[in-house]
Amino acid sequence: MLMKNNILYLYLNKTILETRIGQWRIIWKNDGFDYPLLLNRFLSGDINSQKLTTGSLYGTVHKVSYKGRLFVIKHNTEQDHRLEKRLFSYLAGTRFSRLILLTAKAIQQGCPVVQDVYLVKEKMAGRSCSEAYIISEYVPGQSFIKENSEPGQPIVFFRPGENLALIAEALGTLHAYGLASNDAIISNFILTDQNKIKVIDLRPNTPILIGQANDVLKMRRSYQTEVPINGWLLKILVGLLTFRDRLKQRLRVWRKRVPPPPPPKIWEDFPSTTDTTTTSPGQPNRPTLGVDRDLTLNSLPTLKVGEANSENNLEKEKLVQLLGENDLITAKQGHNASQRILLAKVDQWRIQWINDGFDYQSLLNSFLAGEVTGQRLATETPFRVVHKVEFAGRLFVVKHDEEIDRRLEKRLWFYLAGTMYSRLIRLTDRAIEKGCPILQKVYLVKERMSGRFCQEAYVVAEYVPGQSFMKETYEEGSQAVFLRPGDNLPLIAKALGTLHSYGLASNDVKISNFILTPSGQIKIIDLSTNTPIILAKINDILETRKLYDIEVPSNSALVGLLARLMSLHRRFKHRLRVWRKKVPAQRPPKIWEDLPNVSISKSDEKSENQDLDDSSESLKE
Repeated sequence: MLMKNNILYLYLNKTILETRIGQWRIIWKNDGFDYPLLLNRFLSGDINSQKLTTGSLYGTVHKVSYKGRLFVIKHNTEQDHRLEKRLFSYLAGTRFSRLILLTAKAIQQGCPVVQDVYLVKEKMAGRSCSEAYIISEYVPGQSFIKENSEPGQPIVFFRPGENLALIAEALGTLHAYGLASNDAIISNFILTDQNKIKVIDLRPNTPILIGQANDVLKMRRSYQTEVPINGWLLKILVGLLTFRDRLKQRLRVWRKRVPPPPPPKIWEDFPSTTDTTTTSPGQPNRPTLGVDRDLTLNSLPTLKVGEANSENNLEKEKLVQLLGENDLITAKQGHNASQRILLAKVDQWRIQWINDGFDYQSLLNSFLAGEVTGQRLATETPFRVVHKVEFAGRLFVVKHDEEIDRRLEKRLWFYLAGTMYSRLIRLTDRAIEKGCPILQKVYLVKERMSGRFCQEAYVVAEYVPGQSFMKETYEEGSQAVFLRPGDNLPLIAKALGTLHSYGLASNDVKISNFILTPSGQIKIIDLSTNTPIILAKINDILETRKLYDIEVPSNSALVGLLARLMSLHRRFKHRLRVWRKKVPAQRPPKIWEDLPNVSISKSDEKSENQDLDDSSESLKE
């Protein structure tokens, strides 16, 4: 039922099963109960549920009765964008996949204080999770947070009182089974009818040892209670973290930057009996299993900039009228101290556009709604669709890009320096302001963000008239056809040198990224700003040398030196591969035709199908 292409993953001696459906990954316990069917019926509204109080703003919790059993179903959309958390998730797995595996292992070993987890359904974006549903055990007993609080009212907590010793003992037992709460707030403990403490909502988003140390320090700071420490390594780590916290506090006092205390919580006395007050069950209106609930572009409001932005006087009242009260818009100063690039955020979407009086957002919305038709152009990548569009008497190129670079070094660069397209519009605007004549203008960038990473993008750019070196007509299923550059290779090298002098680089010197204009000049399109500029310049020099046997002029001694070192490195790698007999297979040959009305020189009759790591000598005829 849930297997796709008959692929099923097994964990813990077939105790845990896993499968994938599109973007969704589903992991559940194989104990004979149909947990996926339970979740599907809950999402479709076929099962009554009671909404429980939660301290998180990024999810909901419901209590569900199904086939005589009680469950807790949680919907979580919280994402931790801290770099160390994302690195740990990348290396060790997502938080909820680790949760079900670790709890299942501990329960097999006999752990009596942990809440059982039956199913985890995660919406994956690469190796990170953007949304999750969790089915777990409903623990009967007394919670330390009022479960029947009315919506909009502050959360009321119960004083743990004499139960603090039981909580510390439960955490010590949890640590003995190789687990950690890592979120030892009072609402994550349940006092059962047997006068025992159960720990719920574990957060395995850090190494277990660090999570155990956080539990010890949290109980010590907040409740003045000591948790039993098992192991000398944990004791050393707790000591180091305690020293770090004291040092940070002294530095803050010395610098007079003591943070303000958090708002006080509302406390009540712990009730003597279990509170059985319930609310009327409801039927949440939720999507069915596996349905992508991402925001559709056609539902986004039109961002009209018109006259309100032409004078660079962006008043708050005018912006609210433009975008609505719940949307946020800011203006970023350009590189000439004028408000050249405007930024708007609408839910998951981030929009940046050039403030020159033209309504680029209306252009994009009209194109997406089908009111403006365009001619589809050929492109080499299957993740990108490019159209030529005419709007208000001007020609534009509208690109839709769904390519996600999942390499760790690229994701680190995006996290630190910004996404590729946000850098593209800022860097090209700065270079054009300085007078760069060979760049394609970028007018608008619209990105669907997941944290600090882009999952999907629309780009509105200038249409550059002239002769492309790839046939622009597109036929479904046909292979791209390239035109030999011929005598234009020196012009391409000169254009790259000019681009480098303005502090930019192509970083993708495919022949399809150059346009021969009617004036006989070369314009460069589709810059790839996913690496530091100096590395991109080195890639331009080396790849142009390998593919076209021409030299790009370099005005920087540092770039020239690094290019020579990188060339030696690539030759050494190639010789090492030949010695180990692991030379990569050649790429399929491209289809070449003569450029119209241009003579073909011998230097460009070589094919681009050689591997990029081959030495320059192997590409000569």
